[in-house]
Amino acid sequence: METEIITRVKDLIADFTKNHSEELSELLQKSGKIIDACQLIERSWSGSFAGWHGKMYYQNFETPPLQKRFSGMWGGRRGLHRDGMNGNQKKSPQRLRDKLDRIFH
Repeated sequence: METEIITRVKDLIADFTKNHSEELSELLQKSGKIIDACQLIERSWSGSFAGWHGKMYYQNFETPPLQKRFSGMWGGRRGLHRDGMNGNQKKSPQRLRDKLDRIFH
């Protein structure tokens, strides 16, 4: 009985793969692009979940050099620099979506 169920499940998976392999391949490619875009954005993020710090990203979603990385400890205490928080700027959710759209497409 148990082996019959396993055989049936294997057959269903094989059938699904055969009938949807093109869509699965396309989905895999798209998901890889989404992951790459999200990782690019993440590298520019402040890395902090504390209040307004969580909305800080470096310049135009670029990876900041080491000396310009956001500091949750010193970011607010030292005040805003001429270029924002050492190049870090608050970004709206819409601006994030727009950037992801541009990267993805």
